[in-house]
Amino acid sequence: MIRTQEIEGVVKIKLARSLLGRPFYFTTAYWVDGLLIDTGCAYTQEEFLAALEDSSIDRIVNTHSHEDHFGANGALQAQRGVEILAHAEALPILADPRLLRLQPYRRTF
Repeated sequence: MIRTQEIEGVVKIKLARSLLGRPFYFTTAYWVDGLLIDTGCAYTQEEFLAALEDSSIDRIVNTHSHEDHFGANGALQAQRGVEILAHAEALPILADPRLLRLQPYRRTF
């Protein structure tokens, strides 16, 4: 599930995985002037890509390396060749998300 809201040129993109038809565990990404801040979780990737179809994206900044903040990085990089920026300590996980150890509730959401 995706909800977007524009506030003075900044697009707020709320993403949630649906369970039993209801949104559960929202995360948020932001787009402003070609900069995308975070990319949600892998479960919302397809909807997220569709919502951004008409938006120019020059680069992505990940605020941190939790799975609900970089889920569409790979797809956006493959589709658009965008630059992805993050803190140096997050880069190994962004390069190989299997390094991130997930508790059961984080796997679900």
